[in-house]
Amino acid sequence: MSPTYQRLPGSSRGGLALLALARPGFSLWVAEDHLLKVELNGCTESYKRFFFRDIQGLLIRETRRVAAASAVLAGCGALSFVGAVVVGGGGLWVFGALGCLSFALAMINWWQGPACECHVKTAVQTERLAGLDRVKRAQIAVDFLRPLIEGAQGVLTREEIERGAGELEVRSPTPPARRNKGSRRNASKKEAGPLKHCSGRFHRVLFWLLISDAVTTVVYLTIQHSLLTMIAGMMLAGQLICLAGALFTQHHSDLAASVKKVVWITGGVFLVSMGIAVIYMFAFYVSNPGFIDADREPTPGELGLPWIVIVIVSGVASLVLGIVGLRELNRWRSMPPGPPPLPNPPVSP
Repeated sequence: MSPTYQRLPGSSRGGLALLALARPGFSLWVAEDHLLKVELNGCTESYKRFFFRDIQGLLIRETRRVAAASAVLAGCGALSFVGAVVVGGGGLWVFGALGCLSFALAMINWWQGPACECHVKTAVQTERLAGLDRVKRAQIAVDFLRPLIEGAQGVLTREEIERGAGELEVRSPTPPARRNKGSRRNASKKEAGPLKHCSGRFHRVLFWLLISDAVTTVVYLTIQHSLLTMIAGMMLAGQLICLAGALFTQHHSDLAASVKKVVWITGGVFLVSMGIAVIYMFAFYVSNPGFIDADREPTPGELGLPWIVIVIVSGVASLVLGIVGLRELNRWRSMPPGPPPLPNPPVSP
C-alpha cells in the first residue's frame, strides 16, 4: 500500500517568483514515517526520503540575504529615479517604471521576513531543505515535524539529557573554552550544508545582454531616435534583473568561482558607470539649462567628448565581460561532474 503524503506546512518553492524561475523546483511532503524531498529540474524529478527515526536534528540558520537583496533593489530604484529626473523625455517613463519595480520587489522581499537556510541532519548526511528559506516558514515546518520525530524516536527526559551532557564532559579531553570555540566554528561549517546546484540561466542571459549592450552603444553613437532610447532602457532593466538573479542563485552554489567573479565585477562596473553617468548628466543640465525644457534629448556630440568616452568605455567593458563570462560559463558546463561528497566521519570518543 502506497503511503499517503501531505505537503509540509510552511514549505514553498523559495525566493522571489522571478528568481525561482531559474532554479530547480522543490517541494517537501510528509508521510506517516518519513519526510520526502522532491526536486524538479527540467523534465527530471529526484526524490530523497528522510525517515523520522533517522533524523538527528533540524537546523535553522538565519542569513543576511534579505537585507542584501533589499539594499541592492532599493539602490537600483534610487539610481533609476535619479536617471529619470536627469534624462527626461522618453527615458523618464522607462527609468521611472524600473525604479517603481525595484522598490516594489524590495518591499515584497522585506515583507516576507528574514531569510534562513534549513537543513535536516542524519547520521550520514546533512541535506538542505530549499523550500524553507524564510525563518517564519521554517519555524512552522519544524513545529509540525517535531511531534512526528518524537513519536518515532521517543522523548528524552531532563535527567537523561543532563546525564548525557555529563558523560560528554568527562570524555572530552579538551578544555571547555577551547572546545566551545572550535565546536562553534565547526558547527557553523556543518550547518552550511552541501552546495546547491546552479543552472546558470540568469548568468547566460546576463552575459548575452552585456554583449548586446556593446552593439546598442555603437548604434547610439551613430543614430539618435527615441525608440532606441526606450530599447536601451529595457535592456538596462533586463541587465539589472539578470544581475540580481545571478547574484541570488550563485550564492553557496556549485558554480565555478571564475563565473561568480565575473558577475561581481559586472555589478561593480555597472554601479561605477551609472554613478559617473548620472553625475555627468546632472552637471551638463546645470551648465546647460536650455536642454531641460527642450522637446528632444541632447545628442552625444552636444554632450561633449567626455560623454562619448564614458559611453565607449562602458560599451567595451560590457563586451569584454560578456565574452569572458560566456567563455567561463561554457567551460564550467563542459567539465565532468565531481565525485559525490563523502559522509561525515564518526567522532572518536
